[in-house]
Amino acid sequence: MLGRLENQGKGREMNNLIQGIVGLNGKTERRAILGWLHNHKRENVMTTFRTSTGVITAFAFAIALSFAPPARGQTWLIDFGDNISFRGTNTPSPDSNGHYWNSVHYAYVPSLIDINGNSTSAAYGLDALGGTDSYNGPAGDTSAGVPLTIGNTVFNPGALGNLGQTNAVYDYFVNAKFQIQGLDPTKQYKLTFFGSHKYNTDNTTVYSVCDSTYSTVLASTSLLVGVNDAHNQDTVAVINNVSPQANTIMYIKFLGSAGNDGYLNDMQLEVVPEPATVTLISLGLLSVMVLRRRHTS
Repeated sequence: MLGRLENQGKGREMNNLIQGIVGLNGKTERRAILGWLHNHKRENVMTTFRTSTGVITAFAFAIALSFAPPARGQTWLIDFGDNISFRGTNTPSPDSNGHYWNSVHYAYVPSLIDINGNSTSAAYGLDALGGTDSYNGPAGDTSAGVPLTIGNTVFNPGALGNLGQTNAVYDYFVNAKFQIQGLDPTKQYKLTFFGSHKYNTDNTTVYSVCDSTYSTVLASTSLLVGVNDAHNQDTVAVINNVSPQANTIMYIKFLGSAGNDGYLNDMQLEVVPEPATVTLISLGLLSVMVLRRRHTS
């Protein structure tokens, strides 16, 4: 039993709030009794709620779940270009946000690490590539080499989120077809692309998820990667809610909107969390709640 005394303002000298929990026929009865004392007279207000203990516990649990943040799916970060590719560089892991990267070039990567640094069953394989470079990307003229030019990289880190890392946006692939293997066909994925390049024949690059032949496009998105001497600094393109083929492989390609050169600097792949069912659970619990209020004075 918990007692609390506090002032109730003018004309009410004392407020005595008493709460008790007592057993009644295998159920729980909760009483809140509010008493006011004034000139040796007493006014009583009693409210009674009676429900089973199990329903109260389940209902409280559902409410707690409804305020919990949605689960975040597994995420991978891929930097297109590394120390082996032409005028490219690796992205350090962990980066300034504590995230881990996969810097890729021509070679097969049998186990991609996720954003938390865990090895996974996902793998990367390249089927076609038009070229790699960093020249006329976010750092402009990089002919002097990575150490002398990477500091010239211009982009908006805040706008790019996890993809906004200097080494990751510095270099790029041109017109590629590649696979992400070992994914779950029963899950949906979100792909986020960042492409950036100056002086383009096609200012827009189209990114597509395809069938295994790369001839049938299942989903696509486009991105303005640059116009004349202005490169993209702060915009990404997204393909959402796509699944790999039954063989666990997602086939991805990109090229310029008119078939000329297209660019991809880095990308993020993440599992889309399954829809939350907390709201339905809460509604179901509400339907079986039996609340009885008795107000007497």
